[in-house]
Amino acid sequence: GSSTGSSSVNTERLFLELDRVRKMQVELSLTHLAQAGQFPLANPQSDDDKDDDALRTYKRNNGFVSEKEEKVRILVEKVSE
Repeated sequence: GSSTGSSSVNTERLFLELDRVRKMQVELSLTHLAQAGQFPLANPQSDDDKDDDALRTYKRNNGFVSEKEEKVRILVEKVSE
């Protein structure tokens, strides 16, 4: 009867809210990735050990961020379907 209709409406609202939350999570992830991509590049011309360490760290972090960006893009595509 009417409880089935009400339950259906409540279920639909729940899924709409979950979809909204997922989209917010994706936006937040993209914001974090964008901020992470703003790290300054170490001077690759310097022979100083600190600069070499910084460059290795930058490259490692850049690879990590790139992987995360790709995973977020895939997630966005799935959420958008």
